[in-house]
Amino acid sequence: MDMGRDQSSQSFNHVGSWFDTALLVGLVGVLSYFTARVGDILVLRPQMIWPLWPGCAFLVAVLLLVPRQVWPPVLAAGLAGFVVYDLQLGLTVRTTAVLILADAVEILIGALGASYAFKSVPRLDSMRSLARFSFFTGLLAPLAGALIATVGLGGSPWIRFRIGFLTEALALFTVTPAILNWASQRHEWAKKSRAYAVEAAA
Repeated sequence: MDMGRDQSSQSFNHVGSWFDTALLVGLVGVLSYFTARVGDILVLRPQMIWPLWPGCAFLVAVLLLVPRQVWPPVLAAGLAGFVVYDLQLGLTVRTTAVLILADAVEILIGALGASYAFKSVPRLDSMRSLARFSFFTGLLAPLAGALIATVGLGGSPWIRFRIGFLTEALALFTVTPAILNWASQRHEWAKKSRAYAVEAAA
């Protein structure tokens, strides 16, 4: 069953003060940097193949959870986290620019598509909702991102496209729903005992 327009129990749907917004933006920037590091940990070497790239999937989930008014600074902060990591990795400015453009397009298609399809935070609890999420976020978004990266970076286009699409799609099908589900149950988690929280963290 799809959710209605009442997002109060699912999303962080109030902007709050400028301090809250600045705190959110800073937190998203830091977490985006670390999601990029996690993605690097998962790299299969020496082939340099990413089986899963969680960065874009994380930002899609964040955008779906916050008000549309703060999307621009939140997205900018997340992409800035990626830029810092790419430059630390030794990528050229051109390569970094192409990757950031591909990420931005993928994130916006995924978030805008899901936002349009669900009118609220997606809940994948029916075949219909899964199909809509799959079309916009699991198919169109990684397809666009992979195409831009493939055209902009060159190399073997078919191999680069397949790897790029599959790594992004896999993350969007796993990481994004996991974050959205966690956020939807945060009020229930707050009622759990401290021992439950310690066990979950462990």
